[in-house]
Amino acid sequence: EALRPYLEEGERTLGTMINVSHQAATPPGMTVTAHVKCLEVDGKRTLWEIEARDEMELIGKGTHERFTVNNDKFAARVAAKRNKA
Repeated sequence: EALRPYLEEGERTLGTMINVSHQAATPPGMTVTAHVKCLEVDGKRTLWEIEARDEMELIGKGTHERFTVNNDKFAARVAAKRNKA
């Protein structure tokens, strides 16, 4: 969602790496809020800092890498792979 305003028509992003540490458990029913911050943009690659908190404390944090791809080209690559299987 954070990248949506910057995508061109026919583009989407795909997660390619996630590195998250779990800090604390959250009881059922407690609200969890996630915050993201873009750390780096390198062409089609973006790196994000992610932090999740419940109503009392930090429960997880880490980084997430995404790549921007063309929808049609990506769908064609997936279809070609499926057809080879």
